[in-house]
Amino acid sequence: MKSTRTRCLTKVHHEILKHVKCSDALSYIHSEGYLHNDFNGDNETISDNKNTLQPVIIHFGQTARLSKGKLYKLSQRNQDKCKKYHTNKGIEVVRGTHLQSQESDI
Repeated sequence: MKSTRTRCLTKVHHEILKHVKCSDALSYIHSEGYLHNDFNGDNETISDNKNTLQPVIIHFGQTARLSKGKLYKLSQRNQDKCKKYHTNKGIEVVRGTHLQSQESDI
């Protein structure tokens, strides 16, 4: 039987591996010329295919071409709402100082 420490380390290892592999998948999405625009922990998962962990990024409802990144012009009230409810949005995008980009997608 595995010790509690070993199980905890195994779980941490799987979480780190998930994030690394999903980052690689996001890099691939960017290399194909797209922004996910909603990348966060809720939209990344791992598929166990024949004991090989494969990254799966889900929820592509806000995807856009890299060349079509938006520049937001939000009121202060809407910026505050966005920061509260969409914590994965880059602050520079919420403030309207930068277009959506690969950097803001991370």
